[in-house]
Amino acid sequence: MALDRMSLELKGMSAIPTGNLPDNTHITYANLLGANRTISFAAPYIYLSTQAANNCILIDNIQAFTLNVVYDNVYSVASNDVAYIDVGFTVSGYNSFNTRIFPRNRVPHP
Repeated sequence: MALDRMSLELKGMSAIPTGNLPDNTHITYANLLGANRTISFAAPYIYLSTQAANNCILIDNIQAFTLNVVYDNVYSVASNDVAYIDVGFTVSGYNSFNTRIFPRNRVPHP
């Protein structure tokens, strides 16, 4: 369920705010309503933070987390955009869960 929620959140992103480059532990983005949200990892939790609530736990007992944003000239314009986002995590005692997320909207490189 946590992976599905992250997929829904990131598919609906519209922008990555300037100065908030994602790294392998977090991504801050704006949703279609313009509200900033953050998905972050701080062992052993993955959090979703919104303007209304900070650090809501999506899932716990996380041993490893990966987040990688790939940029490319997807729309044949002058700048690179978010092509896709790879997200994965390992829950203690289980196999890893991974997915590749393609945003529905054009998301320019911040």
